[in-house]
Amino acid sequence: MKKRTRSLIALVLTLALVIAIGIPGIAAGIGIFPADDNRYTIQPVKHYDTYTVFGDSITAGVNCNDYYRYYNEDGTYVSSGSFDSNKAAQYAYWDRGDFRRVEGTYPALVEDMITADTVHHFSRIGYRSDELRILLDNDYYGDDLTPTLLEFLGETYSVDIDGWIKNRPAFQQAAADADIITLGIGSNDVLMTVWFKAIGMLYGENASLGTIMNAVGSVAQSAQDPTNMMSAVLQLMNGALGATKTLAELAQAMLEAEIDFRTNFKAITDRIYELNPDVELVVVGLYNGAKEIRVSKDIDLQAGKLGDAAFMAINNYMANLCPNRMKYKYVDVWNITLGAAPSLLDMIQNMGLIGTLMTVDHPTETGHAEIAKEIRAVLPKTGTETEETTAERVVKKAYDDKWYCFLGDKIDTTFTGIVQNKYGWWKCTDGKVTFKETGIFENEYGKWYCKNSKVDFSKTGKVRFDGKTYTVIRGKVL
Repeated sequence: MKKRTRSLIALVLTLALVIAIGIPGIAAGIGIFPADDNRYTIQPVKHYDTYTVFGDSITAGVNCNDYYRYYNEDGTYVSSGSFDSNKAAQYAYWDRGDFRRVEGTYPALVEDMITADTVHHFSRIGYRSDELRILLDNDYYGDDLTPTLLEFLGETYSVDIDGWIKNRPAFQQAAADADIITLGIGSNDVLMTVWFKAIGMLYGENASLGTIMNAVGSVAQSAQDPTNMMSAVLQLMNGALGATKTLAELAQAMLEAEIDFRTNFKAITDRIYELNPDVELVVVGLYNGAKEIRVSKDIDLQAGKLGDAAFMAINNYMANLCPNRMKYKYVDVWNITLGAAPSLLDMIQNMGLIGTLMTVDHPTETGHAEIAKEIRAVLPKTGTETEETTAERVVKKAYDDKWYCFLGDKIDTTFTGIVQNKYGWWKCTDGKVTFKETGIFENEYGKWYCKNSKVDFSKTGKVRFDGKTYTVIRGKVL
């Protein structure tokens, strides 16, 4: 039973690896809709000349149909959402989309909506806030995991730490030149840290990927009864067979990863504003890509949701607690559409299904379109009169030492709604902030819970207002 439990733990860890970075050989993502589907038509907003994209594999477009391209000698190509070794051998060369525009991704949609003249693509699969911070912060060289991670992802980087820091000038120049930056980072802080921690616990600090994959393969090829294997999984999840200590240590690693992220994220945003004080920075929140994974079809326990707490804690820091919060715009993407996931039992019985996790963890074009629309909601609009909304307004103190909603240089006494400034979002009535209004109020981005006339981004729970009950998550009404 101990050997079986060890293999099952290896299976769970390998699933985490697939979720974290997407191994090309088993990735099987297919876009739900073509990238040119008209449901992705997103109306333009304010024009920005130069757009820089910082992010990981989600931002890069893993699982979108255009991510892998296979080129003929004349430069024509075919695309695939997953790596195809036959195509790689058949065509002259191929590339992944880390360095270029990938059709159907939210960076491509943002590029179109802001009509950018120049775009810098700096997304890389697998990297954490640590690896991005190295490139922006000249005094930072990563943590204990960085050398292993860079070597582990050799197919992407093929560099050691000295080679990695050679990218600093390009990343920092891209930050300095940008009129707008989207920043999507943090998922791998949890997933990679926990995965490598678990590898060390199970196989020793020097365990290789081949060791883990061989262990998982032995599970797939075994003739053991799947019911017994499922029982072992449930015992593992319930802390049997000495697994309690394992799970406790993994939970501790997850907590440490979240704490480290806070330090890195502040340093990253500090450095971006140091390089470019006037940049429009849009921070894209995290979602739990494993949330749809259940134990089995008959046991409706969403095992994947065990990771919710860590991702939500990181989101809460970015949305509400980071000292730079009032400078950037935060976008909540927690509820984006994800595909149906195979159950743990299904994957034990058929290891080939692991590849389908890529359709769950990384957004297809549908999820990217939803993210892009959330980004559009926080950007200033231009054009028609109906789009000249609160993004054009600001709350400021007037000559009488009271706070008002200004439209340009004048107080807009006709306006009632929610307006943003560097200190928060404020409920205005007839152009004035009373600091006395508490309840549910609305602007063009949705309905919000306000306390003493300020949107309370820390509020989560049920709110009773004006005879109705509302569900509020981080200040926003669902």
